[in-house]
Parts: sequence; structure tokens; C-alpha cells
Amino acid sequence: MPSYHPFYARRSSDKRVSHAQILDLSEEILAIGIDFFQELLPDGRIMGTDFVILNPHRPDRNYGSFRLSLRGPRAGAWADFALPNDQRARGGNVISWWAYINGLSQSAAHRDLKRTLASMLDDNGSERSVS
Repeated sequence: MPSYHPFYARRSSDKRVSHAQILDLSEEILAIGIDFFQELLPDGRIMGTDFVILNPHRPDRNYGSFRLSLRGPRAGAWADFALPNDQRARGGNVISWWAYINGLSQSAAHRDLKRTLASMLDDNGSERSVS
């Protein structure tokens, strides 16, 4: 019997977002680069090609183990390496990372990041479309 985990609980108000939409938005955010992530989470740090934050779901006091890859063949992949046996603490795109951090479904995380990206682009005077 699968265990219940609140991070992945479906909310009745969730509207389904396709996997393609999730990947498209994740790629668009990664293309913008570090500016997006520093605006989103100003306490985050860059370590090599990774954006590193403290994991909000455990008593994390040191930067380094909770990472999101920003460039290269694993861009979008993330994990908390302090929790190697917890499959929920890893994923393959920016949307699942945001969902994990905030306890959202991927559909809700997609909507949240899409709004955030649109707002940042509006603030910068850009007319770029958002997936």
C-alpha cells in the first residue's frame, strides 16, 4: 500500500497540466538563468552549476546538499543529497522542485511559477510568451 505524502496530495481544485507543459515551462525558466532563481529565492546560492538552498522540510543549516542543476545535461534535475533514501526529495525539472519546496501538486506549482515568470517579464518590459 503506497504511503500518503502531503507534498503530492491532489487538491480538488487542481486542473491537470500536461507533462509537456511542465517540461516547456521548466526549460523556459532554465533558459532565463540564475536571475530568475535569485529573484524567487534570494537566500539561494550558486555552487558550480547548481542553485543551492536550505531544504525547508528538514532542519537544514548548511548550504550544499539541496541542489538544483541549472546547466549542462542534467539541467533541471534536483535532489537533497542528505536524504539519499527519500525518493520524494529528488526530481527532474524546476516544476517538481518548486512543488516539493512548497508542498504543492505539480499542476499548482506550474501555475505558480508561470504567474511568477509572467510577473518578472512584465516588470522587465519583456513581451515574451510564457508556456
